[in-house]
Amino acid sequence: MNPWRGLAGLPRASYLIALATFINRAGVMVRPFLVVYLVQHVGLSEGYAAWMLSLYGATAIASATLSGWLADRFGAARVLRSSLVVAAAAILLFPLAGTELTVALCTVVFALFNEMPRPALMTLVADVAPPELRKQAFVLSRVAVNLGLAIGPALGGFIAEFSYVAIFWVDAAASLAAACLLMRTHLPVAPHATRPEGSAVTVLLRDRALLLFFAATVLSAVVFFQHDSTLAYWMTEVLGQRKFEYGLTITLNTLLIVFIEVELNTRLAHWSHRRSLVFGGVLTALGFGAMAFASGFWSICATVVIWTFGEMIAMPAMSAFVADLAPTNRRGLYMSTLMLAFGSGLTIGPKLGMTLFLAHGAVVLWLAVGVVGLLSVALYSLMPSRSPKPADAVGEGAGGAAEVDVGVSG
Repeated sequence: MNPWRGLAGLPRASYLIALATFINRAGVMVRPFLVVYLVQHVGLSEGYAAWMLSLYGATAIASATLSGWLADRFGAARVLRSSLVVAAAAILLFPLAGTELTVALCTVVFALFNEMPRPALMTLVADVAPPELRKQAFVLSRVAVNLGLAIGPALGGFIAEFSYVAIFWVDAAASLAAACLLMRTHLPVAPHATRPEGSAVTVLLRDRALLLFFAATVLSAVVFFQHDSTLAYWMTEVLGQRKFEYGLTITLNTLLIVFIEVELNTRLAHWSHRRSLVFGGVLTALGFGAMAFASGFWSICATVVIWTFGEMIAMPAMSAFVADLAPTNRRGLYMSTLMLAFGSGLTIGPKLGMTLFLAHGAVVLWLAVGVVGLLSVALYSLMPSRSPKPADAVGEGAGGAAEVDVGVSG
């Protein structure tokens, strides 16, 4: 049995993009150890190091918007290739920072270019796949990301035992390797027939379906990002579980995604985006809400399985919905809006969750998280079952897919 057989119909370019994604994410080492590096190696205070992580997050939100804007004007492939190269340079500069000011400046530059590839990547994934296979293309991208992240942080922890500086070199090398692969690849992309007209804000505010989706996705992200904040604290500091056991819950999540998500979405390919978002949202809300009744490692694992199935159904549908909704020459902008929704959830969710947990305890926290998840489901249910093109959409039928060289000379 081949758990990835549902990817067979994707174009060759989709696999090359996924390979570049895997290489890049397998090298993610700096960000997971940023706070530890700043405290133990640079000698900054824990409070200042935590502020640098917040500064990284705030810059990442701005980076997502800029990336989408650039992708619409210069092409997603060019933005992706260039940002990977500049990100590698920014990573290599970081170890030279030794004061609070220089660390802050390097953090901004690092976050700006390290997060810039994401909206451009999602735009490119949507461009290269035919509309009927876009959801599967996003599934392939998620598998590549999760496989990479299953390797990168663990390898980074091993390397950091011997040299903190070495993780910067490996992270930069991975970005450069991914960029080189994309530089040597001919990528078929949907033609952007005209340059975008009108301000980005005006375009987004006119699209009611996107605004509704954005609100629902922020709530969904608030729920989802409890898994690497309050869940970790609750398991290790309150329930007395070992850090290794918390790590196993993340491993369980990753293994389910890698081995089940493709087949699951292949079987559900006939579902509308709205149906996938609603059903996946319900499972996510139930999974996190059920933690109110969990008390040990195995019961927590059972809840992880439930919300992971919700994640596997809903998240590819999120990307596919936005890609189908976007005008062709505004796809980068729309994809950056999706990243902005997740960034907002990441900024809000952990702080709200921890505040509620410390004030009222775990039962109230997880029940409240489940309610927030159901609120996102209610908003998703109000969206159109199909993704209608906005009035200013540019048709994709004129000329079909074009062959674009994104080689070094491009």
